This record gives sequence, C-alpha cells and structure tokens, in this order.
Amino acid sequence: MSTQFISPVGRLVQGSMTLQPKKDMKGQPVLTDTGQPVNECFIALAIRKDDKDLPAFYALYVAQAKLSFPHLLDASGNISHPRFAWKVQDGDGTDDSGQSVAGKPGFAGHYIFKMATRYAPRCFHLGKYDISQVIQNPDEVIRKGCYIRVSGTIDGNGVDPSNRQAVPGLFVSPNLVEMMPWAYDEIVSGPDASKVFGSAPVPQAPPGVVVTAGPLLTGTGAPPVPAGIITQQPPVGLPPAGLPGLAPPAVAAAPAGLPGLTPPGAGLGPPPAAAGPQFIMQPSAQGSTREALHGLGWTDDALIGAGHMIRVG
Repeated sequence: MSTQFISPVGRLVQGSMTLQPKKDMKGQPVLTDTGQPVNECFIALAIRKDDKDLPAFYALYVAQAKLSFPHLLDASGNISHPRFAWKVQDGDGTDDSGQSVAGKPGFAGHYIFKMATRYAPRCFHLGKYDISQVIQNPDEVIRKGCYIRVSGTIDGNGVDPSNRQAVPGLFVSPNLVEMMPWAYDEIVSGPDASKVFGSAPVPQAPPGVVVTAGPLLTGTGAPPVPAGIITQQPPVGLPPAGLPGLAPPAVAAAPAGLPGLTPPGAGLGPPPAAAGPQFIMQPSAQGSTREALHGLGWTDDALIGAGHMIRVG
C-alpha cells in the first residue's frame, strides 16, 4: 500500500518535467532487462528547513517506511539498515563520497527530496487545473530555481534487506506538478556565458565583411564599427523596408534585358557611347553610393567581389 502526498512548496533545484535518459553513478545509460534504455523524469525539490509544513511531510516518509519495512524500524522509528534509501538529502550535509553539497545551487538551508517516475507528470499553473490547461512544454516553463508543489506517491522499493546487491528504501513518484507564480532566480548549469565572453575582447570583423545589426551595434556603449564595414540598415533619412504603408527604399537595379543594353523604347537611334565602364550598385549595398563606400575605404574590386556592385562595359 502506498502513501499519497502533496508536498510543501519548494524550489526545483535539479531535474526536469520530461522523460530523460537515466544514467548510473558512472554516467553510463541504465538499461532494462531487455537491453532498452530507461527514460525517467527526475525531480529534486528543495524545501526550507524552517518550513512549518516540513515535519508533517517527512512524517509521511517515516509512516511508509514502517509499513514497507516494519522489521527494520525500532520502537522509536529509527531504521536499523545503515544504507536505507530515504530519498531525502540534507542540503548542508555531504554526498556518498563525503563531499559537501552545500555549495550546490539552492541546497544550503534546505532538505532535498528526490523523486522519479517513468511517466512524465502533468504540470499546471497555480489555480489552472482543467485538462485543457495542462502545460504543453513544461521544460520551457518550469525552469530550475522556480517554486513548485508536487503530488505523488511514496512506496517501498521492494528490496529484501538481505540482498547485498541492492539497497532497501523508498520509491517516491511524482504525478502532478503545480508551478507557483512567484519570482525566482533561475539555476543555470554549466559555465556563465556573460563571464566567459563578457571578459573577452570584442571581435572585429575583417575588411569587406557586412556586419548585420545586433546587440553590439544597437545597445548602449556599442563599439565602433571598423572602417570599411557597412551595416545592413536603411540609409539615414529613408524609411526602413517592410513597414506597413511605406515603400522600401529605392535601390538602383540593372536595366531590363542584358546588362549594358538600353531598355526597349528608350529613344531613337543608337545610345551614346559610354565614356568608360559603368557601375551599378546592388541591393546588398543598402542604398549606399559607390562614392560613399569609396570614402569608407572600399575599392571597386572589393565592392564587386563582395557582390555590392557590378561593372558594365
């Protein structure tokens, strides 16, 4: 017989709301008896040690241990098996290797309740419990560090205490998760991108590269654009392309027909001889003139090579 529970509100400090490949202590995939990989939803819920509802919640664990392993408990409710798996960890204590866990995000000052299931729990926002309101992409919504409440069951894991190859204990399975609408500090795993890239020099694009608009170009304190680089933005004084009711800025284009030929109906007689090669700016030049780009350090060969201009004649 299992024990039903609704946990106090705590923080999600490890795990996720969806099924993920389960791994053992050495990081190797856990397989079923038939050799198939085990997929599991794992949740580590951190509950403050001073939470008024903590004692009653933990009492449910003790009650289930007495029910499942009565021969392992003394009159005071203490477990005689030294490795009994309570699925509860002291956030100020140590792990199985004797290493402190207090430095893990969200652990200090809490007890960590670990739960797992091979069926992903249904997740809801506080007060929105209709089946149509189930959170469809819970890992995108319920992030590590947020406040949740969990409903589930506590069972004995069925291990015979005389079996030295396994550890008797409890199996705690979540089936419903409720997210609180409270502000929280997200727990992010891995290196901090702002510290890694933020302390490094800002890279400069090589000559001839078109730099697209982005945070470095539009944010406060943006670094200067290197000489010879143009950004893909409309020229000053012209409306940006694509705004409702506004035509895109005019861009010079090659005449109809083959380059260098006058369009039909342009006049009688042959066209006057060109004094020299003609240059036609392309859309990628964003409306900039050949002369303006020369002033930025571009040469004709560089403009043609980059596709910003074509030579006719």
